[in-house]
Amino acid sequence: MDRIAKLKHQEEVLQFSEFPNEEAWKLGCYMRDRAEKKEFRLASASV
Repeated sequence: MDRIAKLKHQEEVLQFSEFPNEEAWKLGCYMRDRAEKKEFRLASASV
Protein backbone atom coordinates (compact mmCIF):
# COMPACT_ATOMS: atom_id res chain seq x y z
CA MET A 1 0.00 0.00 0.00
CA ASP A 2 1.50 3.34 -0.98
CA ARG A 3 1.66 6.24 1.48
CA ILE A 4 -1.31 8.15 0.08
CA ALA A 5 -3.53 5.08 0.09
CA LYS A 6 -2.42 4.25 3.63
CA LEU A 7 -3.18 7.78 4.83
CA LYS A 8 -6.61 7.74 3.17
CA HIS A 9 -7.36 4.40 4.81
CA GLN A 10 -6.26 5.69 8.23
CA GLU A 11 -8.43 8.78 7.79
CA GLU A 12 -11.43 6.57 7.11
CA VAL A 13 -10.97 4.17 10.03
CA LEU A 14 -9.49 6.44 12.71
CA GLN A 15 -12.66 8.36 13.51
CA PHE A 16 -13.88 9.29 16.98
CA SER A 17 -17.54 8.75 17.80
CA GLU A 18 -17.09 11.65 20.23
CA PHE A 19 -14.23 13.88 21.31
CA PRO A 20 -15.17 15.98 24.34
CA ASN A 21 -13.20 19.05 25.39
CA GLU A 22 -11.73 17.28 28.43
CA GLU A 23 -10.21 14.55 26.25
CA ALA A 24 -8.89 17.13 23.79
CA TRP A 25 -7.25 19.00 26.68
CA LYS A 26 -5.64 15.81 28.02
CA LEU A 27 -4.33 14.91 24.56
CA GLY A 28 -2.95 18.41 24.01
CA CYS A 29 -1.19 18.38 27.39
CA TYR A 30 0.29 14.95 26.66
CA MET A 31 1.57 16.12 23.26
CA ARG A 32 3.08 19.26 24.80
CA ASP A 33 4.81 17.28 27.55
CA ARG A 34 6.26 14.80 25.06
CA ALA A 35 7.46 17.59 22.79
CA GLU A 36 9.15 19.39 25.67
CA LYS A 37 10.93 16.24 26.81
CA LYS A 38 12.29 15.66 23.31
CA GLU A 39 12.99 19.38 22.79
CA PHE A 40 10.62 19.55 19.82
CA ARG A 41 8.78 22.70 18.88
CA LEU A 42 5.02 22.45 18.92
CA ALA A 43 2.54 24.85 17.37
CA SER A 44 -1.18 24.91 18.00
CA ALA A 45 -4.22 26.89 17.02
CA SER A 46 -7.68 27.08 18.46
CA VAL A 47 -10.75 27.57 16.35
